[in-house]
This record gives sequence, C-alpha cells and structure tokens, in this order.
Amino acid sequence: MNNMKVKWLLLSILYVCTLSCGHKKSINNEEEGHLSIDTTKIVILPYDSTDTWLFKNCYQAELTDSDFKLSDSILTVCINKYNIEQEKRFTEICNKYPNIDFDKYHFVIDLARYRRQYICVTNEKGEKDVFINFLCEESFSNPWDEENPNRWKTGRIVVNDGGNCFFQLKINLITKKYYDFNVHGEA
Repeated sequence: MNNMKVKWLLLSILYVCTLSCGHKKSINNEEEGHLSIDTTKIVILPYDSTDTWLFKNCYQAELTDSDFKLSDSILTVCINKYNIEQEKRFTEICNKYPNIDFDKYHFVIDLARYRRQYICVTNEKGEKDVFINFLCEESFSNPWDEENPNRWKTGRIVVNDGGNCFFQLKINLITKKYYDFNVHGEA
C-alpha cells in the first residue's frame, strides 16, 4: 500500500512538471514575440531604406506572431474579395468564348501555391506596415532560379508580368487595412 502511494505521488509530480514546463515555454514564446513560420514557404526580409519604391520615411520593425496572424487574416479577406471578382470574370470569358478551354487556375489565387516574402516597417506615423511579395511555386522551376534556388530568401524578387503567379500587397496592422494590392498582368 505504501509503495502504491509513492508511485501515485511520483506520477502526480511528473504530470505537474510536464504541464508547467509546456505552459512556461508557451508564455516565453509570446513574451519574446517568437514567430513560428514555415520557412520553406515564408521568409522575413530586412527593410532596405534605399528601396524607396516600397516605403519612404520608415524603419525596420519586428514582425511578431500576433502581427503575422493579423496580417494573414487581412490577407484572407483581400484574396476572398479578389477571387469573387475573378470567378465572375472567368464565367464571363468562358461564356463569351465557349470554344476555348480556359483554366480557372489562371484567374483565382490559391494562397497554398505561393512562397512569401515579408518586410515589416514602422511608418512615419508610428504604425506598423507589412509588405508581402507572393511568388508561385511554379516560378521556382524556371531557369532564372536554377543556380540559386534559395535566392528568394535573401532579397526581394522583382518580376514583370507573370499573371497571378506574382502579386504583392501592403497591410497596415494598426488600421487593419490592406493597400497597394497588385496582381501582375499577362505578357
């Protein structure tokens, strides 16, 4: 009987330690602003103040996990709105040209098929803005990336044309609004 109490006590202590260790790690991650992302598809790039096309009068800011989640929810709203319009456009074009087999894939955006480059800044108003550059997975089988397939992780990729294979937008995390949403055109 005494042996049973010792086993029960040891199991209880082990259980409490396991719970508290896991909880402490979660709190530390939030306090430190630890960002957990899929680094095979997402990269956080530093802000280059000489690249005035992106932002002016800004400085580098940290992208926290909560910032990332907020930007992702705003992004989803933007893409859903875009895809509704593109679905209508796809239907209109298919009806207008019934003998041509159009692929909806070239009209709507499925976020799962893109790699992302994030650049986070604090603007002149003190608000946090995020630039997100999207590069479709298919673009990485192109010859321009054969020599350095991880080039997208080291600097912003700039592409002309390419259709919905490439697009960008900016998100203000204070106003919770997106702007400068741009889907590339077809050549």
